[in-house]
Amino acid sequence: MPMRPDVARWIGLIHHCTRKYMSDALAPHGMPAWAGPMLMRIIHGDPPSQDDLTRESHKDKSHVSRILAQLEEQGLVTREADPNDSRVKRVLPTAQGRAMGPIIIGLLRAWNEALLDGIDDEECAIAEGVLQRMAENAARRAGMDLRPACGPLGPPNQGCEGSTEGGARQGRDRDGRSE
Repeated sequence: MPMRPDVARWIGLIHHCTRKYMSDALAPHGMPAWAGPMLMRIIHGDPPSQDDLTRESHKDKSHVSRILAQLEEQGLVTREADPNDSRVKRVLPTAQGRAMGPIIIGLLRAWNEALLDGIDDEECAIAEGVLQRMAENAARRAGMDLRPACGPLGPPNQGCEGSTEGGARQGRDRDGRSE
């Protein structure tokens, strides 16, 4: 049996390049790369709690707490007591935070287009299906939940472009096959 490709190497390289691109692009706005996706989640959907953000981002509580403290310090978010449970703090975007949303989405869309340069629609569809299955395999092996399935190009699990509640692409089943 021939050796299978080292896909983790390529995925890791893409991840590293994405972080570098976002770091350089968000630096003029005073934001680190890792704060962009968190802010996008806060902007879209119901106001999350810190525990929601910890669970959805797959980061530890202290990391999420540091991100939120920085976003709060920059005037991009506020934390307010949940009216139904005062022990829970909800994270809400400020007007300044909401104004960053279109900037972050524009940067992510431009990066996505750069990644797909020279790749036709058919190859793109195949790659997306394969990457989704690889992410599901990785999550299953690591004992993690992949939700939210959408990520920063759209609001998580709320009618993201091309996605449904469960994260499968519209017109495709969970295994990436056409329905």
